Amino acid sequence: MAVASAVVASAVVGSSAQARPTAVPALEAAPAAVVAAPKFGFQAIAPTRLYDSRSATKFGNGTVRAITAGGRGGIPTSGVGSVALNVTATQPTTGGWLKVWPAGQAAPSTSTVNFVRGATVANTVVVGVDSLERFNVGNYGGGSTHVIVDVTGWFPTGSGVTPLTPRRLLDTRGSGQIGAGQTRALTVTGNGVPTNALAVALTVTATRSSAASSWLTIYPYGATRPGTSSVNMGRGQTVANSLFATVGTGGRIQIYNAAGYTDVIVDITGYLSPTSGYVPLTPVRIVDTRAPYGDYYRSGWDFGDGFVGDRPAEFNVTQQRRGGTATVPFGPGAAVTNVTVTGSYQGGYLTVWPAEQAAPASSSLNYAARQTVANGAIVGSPLGGIQAQTGPEGLTHVIVDVSGYFPTDGVGLTTVVPRYLGYATGQDRIAVLFCAPSGAPALNRSAMVANLNGAVRTFYESLSRNRYTQTFTDVGAPVITTATKEECLNRSAARTQAAGYDGALSIWYQANEFGASGLAGPGYARGGSATYPSNQRDGVITSTSILKQGTPNAFFNVTDHELGHMLSWWHSYWDDGSGDEYNNVVDLMSGGHANSGGQGLPDSTVAVNRLMAGWIDPGQVRIHKTSGSTYTLAPIGVTGTQLLAVPSGRAGKFVAIDARVKSGYDQYLDKEGVTVHLVEQWSPNVGDYPDIRISPAKGPGDSVNHVLAPGQSMTLGSLTIRVGTKSAAGTFPVTVTGTSYNFPTLQSSPAGAASKQAPPAVTDDGRRPPRRE
Repeated sequence: MAVASAVVASAVVGSSAQARPTAVPALEAAPAAVVAAPKFGFQAIAPTRLYDSRSATKFGNGTVRAITAGGRGGIPTSGVGSVALNVTATQPTTGGWLKVWPAGQAAPSTSTVNFVRGATVANTVVVGVDSLERFNVGNYGGGSTHVIVDVTGWFPTGSGVTPLTPRRLLDTRGSGQIGAGQTRALTVTGNGVPTNALAVALTVTATRSSAASSWLTIYPYGATRPGTSSVNMGRGQTVANSLFATVGTGGRIQIYNAAGYTDVIVDITGYLSPTSGYVPLTPVRIVDTRAPYGDYYRSGWDFGDGFVGDRPAEFNVTQQRRGGTATVPFGPGAAVTNVTVTGSYQGGYLTVWPAEQAAPASSSLNYAARQTVANGAIVGSPLGGIQAQTGPEGLTHVIVDVSGYFPTDGVGLTTVVPRYLGYATGQDRIAVLFCAPSGAPALNRSAMVANLNGAVRTFYESLSRNRYTQTFTDVGAPVITTATKEECLNRSAARTQAAGYDGALSIWYQANEFGASGLAGPGYARGGSATYPSNQRDGVITSTSILKQGTPNAFFNVTDHELGHMLSWWHSYWDDGSGDEYNNVVDLMSGGHANSGGQGLPDSTVAVNRLMAGWIDPGQVRIHKTSGSTYTLAPIGVTGTQLLAVPSGRAGKFVAIDARVKSGYDQYLDKEGVTVHLVEQWSPNVGDYPDIRISPAKGPGDSVNHVLAPGQSMTLGSLTIRVGTKSAAGTFPVTVTGTSYNFPTLQSSPAGAASKQAPPAVTDDGRRPPRRE
């Protein structure tokens, strides 16, 4: 699948391409990736060049060109509402400005990029697209200029991110400049922007400033002014920056000018509603390499060194290094930032990108010697880390402010740990290799791969509602002679990563035809082209898990279980101290059904896993707030609410309620109704692997006491859950009395919290009985 983590703001002026690993000659090349369209949040992609006029002709004065985004760089050809662009003007013959707006509409009376003769200037913009997924770029001002357009992400239609035809909200050139230390309030709601908008997308321009150096700060009305900047300008300059501004009291924002007098122009280009999942903040400074700041400075140059140079320096937006409380929680899906360079003795460029990824062949902003320049950036920061690096020109100070973030799951239930590890929409291209002990009989490779592309792929397409699929390819490598499946996994994974696959599934010869097991997990510490944002998914299964050998069926439940681990799903189980992690009879990631009629066939998985994978939309999740409320829960495959969450009072800890009926892959369930699970997540310490525990709310293990049939109820502390009569469509009314349940801390595994030190591939070999009578 295409890499789904990137940075908004990626001008490529002066940057160099990054080399990719060469394929292993013995392996067949990976097939082309396919991307499905999720329904929420910012969908980051690897920065992709959409247009570069330097290979054609310049934009003359008044030239307008339509550019297509759909179908390029992993952007789907349908379901796209708006795209995030970095637009660069370079080699202009005179001063002027660029406009960017949706194709098929009249040009707005606003500007996106302002430039002077000979300068290279970039700005970020989120712009709507027409039905053909196109937008317009136009040049105005009298001269000609080259234009470069990079796309770095997109927002789905209906995601709660609504683009608008750019409209001017403020122009002080007709009402008086803003003086030094003065603040001006501006109403941003109304005229198509609802009063419940969380934030608005603005292009803010400072012009005709009298101070040698000054800045504007944009922040919510009613909030204390933060120590951040939004636009940096010098005397006589015209400087624009695009940003998401958090809406304050009365639908207003505030604009503060630090020094001198300046005119300010504000254009609105869109807004974010509560359904977007966006979490707005009063802007907070999280990186400032100038002493005595830099609380979040992490690595690269020595800690406390006041510069960023031509090797990566890493910062963490979620962890204070010198005390204090972090504003952004661990594991945000994408952080909305404003990046500023200042204090450089030479001109150059700065590139900003997510931690644990290779540097992209692009830049985020360009600057001249001793110039202070800012640009917006939405950084797909899976672990809360971002990296910054200059070109070869030298050192510069770097400042990063955060104004909000997009939770990975769209509702903020599972953002305490980096749930990007489980996010999976689109296609994973999985290489299949084969291992066997010395002297083992030949494996029926074609039959095994056919079953993977048949029964196994169909299961995940059904469970994800066709949002996720896999292609399994026998890469043609000779059988690897190994004594254990662990050795098989280690020897095969690196080869497939180099060949460009998203993951490796190795099949190890199993002599015992009545047993099946596996070992799997995401390659969280390695890069690689795969699902969101760069997970290398590795696993190994025994041959009995995919091809029947003297049994009525192959143990497909084991194969699907291990593939679940490759999506970073953990076991769910009732912890009775026995060490049995396979005793939840309604979950693929545990023991599964005891009904012998379904021998070897998989159950579905709990709704929390499907939410983390991106297969449940935010609109299908309800968060309980009012005692006595009744909800209608729909089972898998039925339109409606898929997950009801009851909070505990602590982030990442809640009661999860979903509906399951005897149909489809759940036809062999031991009991249908409403399942109740306890979910708890931990923020890891530095170097730890994040942990999540899902436990039946009632035991003992291997029971269905946590499944409520119509007419049944369950009491958890002061919380009571009662299930009504099942409808003809398979939905269940559920009434919840009480508001929360702060259950005792769940043990992460029978071994205790030590399992938080390693991924599932290390702590769990996926071994479980293929059936229980």
